[in-house]
Amino acid sequence: MGINELILQSKLPLLETQLIMSFILKREVVFVVAHPDYSLSQGEVTSFEQMYTQRLAGRPLEYILGRKEFYGRDFAVNEDVLIPRPESEEIVDRVLSHIQDRITENNRGEFKIVDLGTGSGILAVTIALELKERFGSALSSVAITAVDVSGRALTVARRNAHKLGAGDNVRFVQGDLFSAVGDESFDIIVANLPYLPTTESRDNRFEPQSALDGGVDGNDLNNRLQHEYERYLNPGGVLVFEGYGGEIKVTRAVDAQ
Repeated sequence: MGINELILQSKLPLLETQLIMSFILKREVVFVVAHPDYSLSQGEVTSFEQMYTQRLAGRPLEYILGRKEFYGRDFAVNEDVLIPRPESEEIVDRVLSHIQDRITENNRGEFKIVDLGTGSGILAVTIALELKERFGSALSSVAITAVDVSGRALTVARRNAHKLGAGDNVRFVQGDLFSAVGDESFDIIVANLPYLPTTESRDNRFEPQSALDGGVDGNDLNNRLQHEYERYLNPGGVLVFEGYGGEIKVTRAVDAQ
C-alpha cells in the first residue's frame, strides 16, 4: 500500500497523518510529501493502523509519537508527564532576559536556578542549554536544580537531559516544592505547577491528573508558591511562574520586600 492511498483514507488532519507516517518510516515529513507513491511494508502498514486507531480514539499525538517540540528541541514525553505547551516558552524568555540584564548591569556571572514541578524537564533543560549557547564564558557558574514530586516524571526529565546534552548541568530532586531543597536559596525560581480547577482537570482523559489538578479553584499550588518563595529567593532574584490560561507572571525579590 502506498503513502498516498493511506493518506486519502485517513480521517485525521493531513499533517497528523503525515507525522505518523514520518515516524513509522523514520523519515522527515518532506519525504512523505515528496513520495506519495512510496510503498509501505505490511509491518509499516500495521504500525500505521495501530497508531491511527489510537489517535482516532483521542490519545494525544505527542504520546503516540513519544515526543513534543519545545523551544526548537524534541523532548521525550509519555503519560507520566504533561505535554509541553508553547506558552511555557515565555518562561524561558523571561529567565534569559533577566540573566542578560544582570550580566549587563552587574557583570554577574553566577546563578542558582530552581525549576519547581519540572515534569518532562523542559524548563530546566532548555534554560541550561540556552544559557550555554547564548552566554558561554560570560557565565562563570550556573547551578540548576529541577524538582518534581513524581519519580516517574523525573525519569523522563533525566532522559531528556541526557539526550539533549544537559545531563551534567541539571540536578534532579524528588520532593514537594521547596521541601526538596532544604535551606538553599536561588537567584531564579521558575515553576509551571498544576493550575486547573479539579472539575476542569478531569476533562483531560490522557495527561496525568497530578500534573493538572490545582485544587477546587486551581490555585492551591501557586498560592503555596507565592506564600513560600520569599525565603528561597536571593536579593535581586526573580520568580517566574505560569498561571491559569498560560499567563506568565513575574515577581522580583524587591517587590516582596
